[in-house]
Amino acid sequence: MNKPATRPLLVLLPLSALLFFLLPWGCSDSSDETDSGTPAVDSGGADTAVDSSNDAADTATDAPAGTCLPVGSTPETVTLTTDDGVSLEADFYGSGVRGGGAAILLHMIPPSNNRSNYPADFIQRLTDRDIAVINTNRRGAVAADGVSAEDAYQGPSGWLDAKAAFDFLGAHACGFDTTRIVLVGASNGTTTAFDFVAETAADPDRGARALVFLTGGGYTENQRQINDQRAILDPLPIRFVYSTAEAAWSQGFEAGAPSPWVFDEYADGAHGTQMFGAVPASMDAVADFIELAIAP
Repeated sequence: MNKPATRPLLVLLPLSALLFFLLPWGCSDSSDETDSGTPAVDSGGADTAVDSSNDAADTATDAPAGTCLPVGSTPETVTLTTDDGVSLEADFYGSGVRGGGAAILLHMIPPSNNRSNYPADFIQRLTDRDIAVINTNRRGAVAADGVSAEDAYQGPSGWLDAKAAFDFLGAHACGFDTTRIVLVGASNGTTTAFDFVAETAADPDRGARALVFLTGGGYTENQRQINDQRAILDPLPIRFVYSTAEAAWSQGFEAGAPSPWVFDEYADGAHGTQMFGAVPASMDAVADFIELAIAP
């Protein structure tokens, strides 16, 4: 009766001893395989490709929250402060592209107009092209600005509104390239745009890459004359957009215009940003122009 009970015990003892010696070596071998596998993966092309892919995505649209994110369904409302202390409310539409370009939108005459002049459809066309947008009130658009509406387009300070937008973009987490910014001016928003270009002509780090004049006119030249600034303006892509009814000022520059200047006349067009509603095709023409202008 004892033999059957004794034999399994004799068998189990050697097996447990064998496992005692084998298991540590097995763990060590498994660990060695993991260790030796890790360098192989690190040096492998697949892992390198994943790393570089992630870097590329980071450069384009991937970014931590609150830093360099693309626009959501609504813009971020920001406050710009000009060099002379004026606070301007603006809508910022981020592209999520680090070091990219952007468009600054300057509305029609204040106080009867403000940044709401620019239709959502036009801004959508820009963001669809990965173009960041800052759509800002100009000084005098609201009483809280503390300045008169005329300061936006008469006198020496209106251009500081555009500069505040440029400075915001340059200081943003996305680090926008402030040499790849297009200014879009509507009606006497063209005054601010033109004055900014003239004032920053000697600044290599801050200057418009291109201009869009939505119905420029005599008001555009309130502070200075276009023809006196041709050395600055001739190399600059400028898109003149106007209706036949208001063509005279823009057409005055068409004869002998430099090749970067483009003239869009619309027979059924309207004034300033109202052009976009009257001729929807003009939105695509302007958006395509901006996309081409800010290309690296």
